[in-house]
Amino acid sequence: MDYNYTVKKYLDQLNNGYSTEELSSYSAGTNGSRSGPSCWSDQNSSAENSDQLIPTRQQLKFASQVAHNPLQFVSAQTGATALCEQAKQQLIISDQQKRLREEIRKKMYTDEDEADWKTNLDSWLSKRKMAISRWKNDMQHAANDSDRNRECDVAQSQVFEQQQQKQQQKQQQQKRQQRQQEHRSRNDSIIDPKKVNELLL
Repeated sequence: MDYNYTVKKYLDQLNNGYSTEELSSYSAGTNGSRSGPSCWSDQNSSAENSDQLIPTRQQLKFASQVAHNPLQFVSAQTGATALCEQAKQQLIISDQQKRLREEIRKKMYTDEDEADWKTNLDSWLSKRKMAISRWKNDMQHAANDSDRNRECDVAQSQVFEQQQQKQQQKQQQQKRQQRQQEHRSRNDSIIDPKKVNELLL
């Protein structure tokens, strides 16, 4: 089936659909509209003509044209063989582009790069684990040291309190002994007969 013949037939049917009278009347209407309104011809018009509306823009109407021309999409070679050849060429071009993309990817990213990336990731993870474990150990040591320091402080405070208590007890004993000695000396002075005779005489 010839595609050119079918397209020409379609265009002929479109042209036959409009009669010559319609086209002539349409063209006459457009020509009349091109001349412009009558109000522009009379410059010295009276007050009656001033009441008419004056258009701000001159409107022109052109003859109608075909909106879409199907022939612009149709070439001389529109057979099935030509379409098949075009499809084959497009497939070949797409295959070539795929190969080029694969080659570029291989050049950009090799297996060695992937291995290096994996080794770098593994080393980073191991270093991170070691750092976390060290941090935990440091925190535990710090907590243990703080506990030990607290225990030492408590023990020192207890020892200091005991020493103070002992000193207070010693002072109290010394005061008691002094008081007892004073009391004894007073009693001795009272019991002494010489002193009693002196007091009686």
